[in-house]
Amino acid sequence: MSRRNLIFIHIVFLIVIVTLGFSFILMSPAKVPWSRYLYTGIKQAIELLDFYLVYFVIVPVFLLPKVKFKGIIATIIYLVAYWAFYAYGFPEIIELIFKQEQPVYATTGIYYTFLYAFMGFLFRYTIEGVKNIREKEQMEKQTLHSELSLLRSQVNPHFLFNTLNNIHSFINYAPEKASDSVLRLSEIMRYMLFTANKEEVLLDEEINYLNSYLDLQKVRMSNPNALCFEVKGKSNGLKVPPMLFIPFMENAFKHCKKNLNDGAIQFELCIEPGEIVFTARNPFNLSEQKPVSDISGIGLNNVKRRLDLMYPERYKLEISELNNVFDVYLSLELPQIHKN
Repeated sequence: MSRRNLIFIHIVFLIVIVTLGFSFILMSPAKVPWSRYLYTGIKQAIELLDFYLVYFVIVPVFLLPKVKFKGIIATIIYLVAYWAFYAYGFPEIIELIFKQEQPVYATTGIYYTFLYAFMGFLFRYTIEGVKNIREKEQMEKQTLHSELSLLRSQVNPHFLFNTLNNIHSFINYAPEKASDSVLRLSEIMRYMLFTANKEEVLLDEEINYLNSYLDLQKVRMSNPNALCFEVKGKSNGLKVPPMLFIPFMENAFKHCKKNLNDGAIQFELCIEPGEIVFTARNPFNLSEQKPVSDISGIGLNNVKRRLDLMYPERYKLEISELNNVFDVYLSLELPQIHKN
């Protein structure tokens, strides 16, 4: 919570408390002497002192680091001491100011002491709770940003070596393929190092990156027709987190069989009103490690954390294995489109 918002909340709180404190006097049909206003003001000042002592001293000094035995004892001592002051010291102050005897407010003192102390506790712990949530979210975002930066700075070594070997073999007998492969690889590197350093990128840019990646995969496949990537719908300037879909594509190539029939590996990106749906399907080898527990790249847990932050309660991710086929279904809800 920003400092400005916090100050605003305190100002509103003070206005409400002061208004309530003087409301009974203002609504009185009889004429109220000025001494009554002064008495009410002093009383409220002492009660607010209780609130802010708890807010600024008791909670942060004795209780926030850790609720220890000493902190609890210090809190009890404070409450008893403040109650004694409110019940016995406050009447003496009033008598000194107004030259009138005042009764001992023992019962009333207990009520107001604990009321304002409780509000101080509740207020401070609520603020700290919101602060901790914000800090946790920021730390998660920083962690994800660091992991994504690490991913951008590295290319899968096997993929890179295989691509370079293919380019080397194409130089003599298929120079056009070599040139095209170099171009695709440079597009991938440029995207990973420069474009993908943002929180969100244009969906068109992400699709171009995926196409470049898949084109290089086709070059090293014995049957390029085994790979199919279809994009349905128009992006219309939509943005998505960068490199969100690539872990699922990497996983498909990592765990699929060597000899593949046409259309064995299928990827589809469907852009619908208010929703983006990505699906992946590929056969996998039972002798390999199960893909669900080891998605390559930034990892399945990282993908889920990014989705939790970027699309809280607005995404659906399903991963399943059936009959040696690995399926991924990812749906991203886009509420801004619903508002058309």
